[in-house]
Order: sequence, then structure tokens, then C-alpha cells
Amino acid sequence: CFVIFLLEETYVLKKQGTIYISKLFFSFLFIFKDCRVIKFGIIFFLLNFGWGFYITDMPLILGKLFYFKMQNIAIFYCILGLGSGVATLLVQKRISKVISLKTIYICTSTLMGIVLLTGVIHPNVKEVWISVFVLAFLQILSYSSLLSMTSGAVTTEEQGKIMGGLGAIASIAFVLNGLFLTWVFHIALFMPTIIASVACIVSAIIMGAVFSVGKIGFGMNNLK
Repeated sequence: CFVIFLLEETYVLKKQGTIYISKLFFSFLFIFKDCRVIKFGIIFFLLNFGWGFYITDMPLILGKLFYFKMQNIAIFYCILGLGSGVATLLVQKRISKVISLKTIYICTSTLMGIVLLTGVIHPNVKEVWISVFVLAFLQILSYSSLLSMTSGAVTTEEQGKIMGGLGAIASIAFVLNGLFLTWVFHIALFMPTIIASVACIVSAIIMGAVFSVGKIGFGMNNLK
């Protein structure tokens, strides 16, 4: 109610053109047609697809392998939030001033993949508590650096459109997580985590191998 009261857009009727429902589901596709951001769109999908598998698969692993109760799983997600908060409030702005955004993404997403694989190879309770904080910390840094690079690749007038498109891509990634999680989980207990690890590492490879800083376009000074 407070938001509705402050933002007149929520209660003032404005004349608009015809809204086509079909366009709502495909409006994000412009990202894959724009040469400035197409690679960012692919990387963003991989990052969200991998992260989505991790955060949805872990309750199943914790319950089936370590016999965690609901309160233990709740604590797990509290630590995940703590890691995200520390990265956002204390590290994110500082690290971007001394390290390029491209380097931040490659390093953090690669480390995410390694940490995830470590949990698969040598699963234990101590590793679970440490890795969830580390992964949440790294995910925020990789996510924010990727968003900054994408934002810097387009003009000021295109910011809203590109951010909306990325939001749609993230939603699609999470929908696919939900659709395939049960099937993948029945193949192997850690299969979703393995897929998450591969997605993170592949996104880092794409960022490092495919991108040419001088060819991305507008606002690329932030990457140097």
C-alpha cells in the first residue's frame, strides 16, 4: 500500500497502445539479436541456470544425504543470505575499483564451479556450511559485474529495456530449473550440482575466450 501511494503509475490510468500477450513471452529475444549484448545474454542465462540448480538442489541433498531437518536447512539459507550481504555491502564496490569487471566475472564464476565440484567429490557437513557462504559471496560478485558490463554495452536510453530483458532470461532459467530438477535429480544425487558447476565454468570460458573488449561497444572503459 505504501508503494502504491507513492508511485502514481500504480493508480493513474494512462492511454496506451494495444498490448499483445504473445510479445510478453518473447520480448527478451532482442538481446540475442543485438551484437553488443548477445554474449552477455548467453552468459547471464548460464549463470542463473547454474545458480538456480544449486539453490533448489541443496535442500534435497541436505535432507537425503545429511538428514538435515527443516530448521537446519533454514540456517543454510540464512548463511547464504549472509554471504550475499557481505559481498554486496563490503566488497562489491571496492573490488570493482581495483579489478576489471571482466576479470572479476571470470575469477568468481570459475571459483564457483570449482567449489561446487569440490562438494560433489568430497561431500561433508563442514564443507556444506563453508561452501554456501563462499558460493553466495562469489555469486553476488559475478552477478553484479556481469550486469555492469551489460549495462555499459548499451546507451543510457536502452538501460531499462536491457535490464528487463535480462530479468526475463533469469526467469526462464529458473523455470527450466523447476522443470528439469526432479528428472536430473533421479539420474544422480549430485547431477544438478554438477550441471551448475559446468554452467559456471562454461560461462567463464565464454567470457574469457570470446569477448574482445574493443568490439563490445559503448561504455567499455569500465572493463579495462
